Amino acid sequence: MHWHVGFADGLLQHPVISAPMAGGLLGVRNNEHRHIDALVERGILQSHTDHKTRNRTWRAQDVLTALDRDASRAGRRGW
Repeated sequence: MHWHVGFADGLLQHPVISAPMAGGLLGVRNNEHRHIDALVERGILQSHTDHKTRNRTWRAQDVLTALDRDASRAGRRGW
């Protein structure tokens, strides 16, 4: 399996990820931020910082949007 298939599957299961999670999905142990930055530049991930905890995460907004749309169609949004 190519790394991008595993990464895409991982984003479908976890559309909001931390740097360690991204490293695990990408199969890298070091310099995961270099890979994350490349994915941000390509529009695959968007950065988010929680100002209370100062934890930085990245989200796959296209995946989140698709999940919200699917939940809305199924009548499950907002419970």
